[in-house]
Amino acid sequence: MPNQKTAVHSAEAGESRSARRKRETRLSLMKAALELMSERSSGDVTIQQITAAADVGFGTFYNYFESKEDIYNCLLEEVFERSAKVVDEAVAHITDPAERLSVGLRYTLLQAKADPVWGRFLARSPFNPEIISQGLGKFLLRDVLEGIAKQRFEVKDTGVALMAVGSTVLGAVTITLQNPAPPNARLYDDLGLYADNLPERVCEM
Repeated sequence: MPNQKTAVHSAEAGESRSARRKRETRLSLMKAALELMSERSSGDVTIQQITAAADVGFGTFYNYFESKEDIYNCLLEEVFERSAKVVDEAVAHITDPAERLSVGLRYTLLQAKADPVWGRFLARSPFNPEIISQGLGKFLLRDVLEGIAKQRFEVKDTGVALMAVGSTVLGAVTITLQNPAPPNARLYDDLGLYADNLPERVCEM
């Protein structure tokens, strides 16, 4: 689901009407959950809200997912793993870990701007060991650790370095998606907390 089209798996030749309907229903549930969980914490979203937004019966949910946590984890995989694959293919030819990291971060911020639902979901995702071990996080982890090993980055505390980069990305996504401007927009401008050229500025940092 990095954008709505990428979530749609190509129907196999000869797919039955029943199989197609099941695939479309599951997609509708995931799309509804993504939109709801991009607007507020996943803990504040109920299964009933998801099924209502997907326009299916409450019991239908359990034909596809065991729980709300299950659909959330599926979204994490769908949203981040697919984006990560695109990023990894784009940087596969780059040997410098610093450049790879820069390109990956730039793609992530541009993707958030192009697909605000995806961006908001990303910004609401907690930065923790579980997140950093999958999807976009594992590539951030790979490039930072390789950059440290090759002395491309001067880092004394690996954990803090990872938190700094990860939190910077989430903060930059939040700034990118802030619309309209916050009430204290002048303060934001004075401090440089504005969206203009933000992907490039983050990559340079």
